[in-house]
Amino acid sequence: MLYGKNSVWNTLDWLTVRVYLVLVLIGWFCIYAASYECNTGRFDFSNRASMQMVWILSSLCIAFVLLMIEGNWYEVFAFGIYIAVMLLLIVTVFVATPIKGSCSWLTLGAVRIQPAEFAKFATALAVAKVMGRYQFDISKKRSIISLLGLVFLPISLILLQRETGSALVFFVFFLVFYREGMSGKILLIGFSAALIFVLVVRFPFVVVSSISCGELLGMGFIIFCVMGLLLQYNYSRELKHVKYLFCAVLGTTVVSISMFLFTSFNVYWIILSFFVSICFYFLFLFMKNRFSIYLWIVLFIIGSFSFLYSTDYIFDNVLELHQKNRVQVALGIIDDPRGAGYNVNQSKIAIGSGGFKGKGYLRGTQTELKYVPEQETDFIFCTLGEEMGFIGSVTVLVLFLILIIRLVWLAEKQQRVFIRVYGYSVACIIFFHFAINIGMVLGITPVIGIPLSFLSYGGSSLWSFTILLFIFLRLDTSKRFGKGDLLKFKFST
Repeated sequence: MLYGKNSVWNTLDWLTVRVYLVLVLIGWFCIYAASYECNTGRFDFSNRASMQMVWILSSLCIAFVLLMIEGNWYEVFAFGIYIAVMLLLIVTVFVATPIKGSCSWLTLGAVRIQPAEFAKFATALAVAKVMGRYQFDISKKRSIISLLGLVFLPISLILLQRETGSALVFFVFFLVFYREGMSGKILLIGFSAALIFVLVVRFPFVVVSSISCGELLGMGFIIFCVMGLLLQYNYSRELKHVKYLFCAVLGTTVVSISMFLFTSFNVYWIILSFFVSICFYFLFLFMKNRFSIYLWIVLFIIGSFSFLYSTDYIFDNVLELHQKNRVQVALGIIDDPRGAGYNVNQSKIAIGSGGFKGKGYLRGTQTELKYVPEQETDFIFCTLGEEMGFIGSVTVLVLFLILIIRLVWLAEKQQRVFIRVYGYSVACIIFFHFAINIGMVLGITPVIGIPLSFLSYGGSSLWSFTILLFIFLRLDTSKRFGKGDLLKFKFST
């Protein structure tokens, strides 16, 4: 057992542990309520709640073991853990039995595990290991390529399992990269792609010639980004180019409206010519001045314009039918309360009916009558909203915010890059699950099928988040020591 002032128990962040325990306990009560049957009796646990209790107790044992392991072992075996989990994902692709359209579960007797959940902490360890190396420089191409390889390998394997929601979680690592010095241009690319996709899908109606409203809005956004990049790079020097660009946009708009009103000419070719001219203009500036920002703008325009006109193909041919329906429901394009929007509609009814104080524990009508599908897993939050009302919902939201802010604060205090990067990875993963799951339940985001951390039913999910969190807490206990000095913790038999 560890002892002394430098023991794990004395340096452990107990606030985070307490928040974890409270969230897990709240989750169990919600699962019990969601799976409760009136004819079984209040204390008859012959349902999912009894199995969740097994997962909780086993998670506590896992947490204890993780705290007992020497902290530097996680850094030493980071790549080994990553490779083992990737091999497990590969095996899952070939041997998993399809369950609800997904081939992401391995059946081991009476127990099913989802390896995609464990890939989160494995990838976080591997990323932290790479970024914690001596003289690592994220601005170098080789460094970026290695990080992208670590992140996109699990994404690809999980997509092969048709588990889109779990694959999207790994994009949060780009926030970690940004914190460690990655150029904000990469985040801009991701944000631009997401916004252009939403605009084109949400506003498909034709405004002028064959151009939809969404496409016009997307083009305007591209121009806005170009102006912002120029001003952010060098305000005084690039202001004149912004003025030229603004005049060109104004002139193109006037010409396009005139041609549309008085001739039958297709305005699309005018707009296309405008963007081509901009690309040649900035390419000329790059060749003349050798400023990389000009070349980057040319590539951004070409990439954005290409994605703009490939969005319809992606939406119609890449996404599955149920995924398209969920996106359309989330964006308010269609109203399908008995189909794709049924879960969300019933969830909002349950939360709304809870009012300020809630209906009382085990008294939720939506929950008791099983109107909300997957209520113990992806839609567990609506159980809390119906039975505990606004007060209970806000309490859980505050607990999550405390947990995330605390993790960021602990990560920022670390002297070692490995621990800091891993800490930010933990905070970002939990934040993504929290934000997207709550958004799903409230109808703000599409239903992509990811659990609410620590609350949703499932052994793989709870084990994964427990491992993710307590590895960081174990690493955090070494924060008072210098780099590589984790072995100063004393053990006794």
